[in-house]
Amino acid sequence: MVFLAESGCPEDLEKVIGILNTVITYIKIFIPILLIIFGSIDLGKAVMAGEEKEIKAATQLLIKKVIAAVVVFLLVNIIQLTLGIIDVGDDTQWKTCLEQYNNR
Repeated sequence: MVFLAESGCPEDLEKVIGILNTVITYIKIFIPILLIIFGSIDLGKAVMAGEEKEIKAATQLLIKKVIAAVVVFLLVNIIQLTLGIIDVGDDTQWKTCLEQYNNR
């Protein structure tokens, strides 16, 4: 393993942390946005159809999608918090590297 001089972390561990951090950021941003956009499109279609029953169903679906978007956003944060609290024992190199990566 190659250790990076400035961080003291193995290069491959730092790459994995970087990739995971990017994926998590995309999940936190894009999934909630997509859920809300698709829910709004469904509601728009129902309004264009003009039937009260469809509008009510689409409104309920939009509310469920907004709640799901909030849950996805919060769930990712809760998982990150939980992983930050977990003590894996003596092997805390990944935790130290994660803290150093996040403090840059």
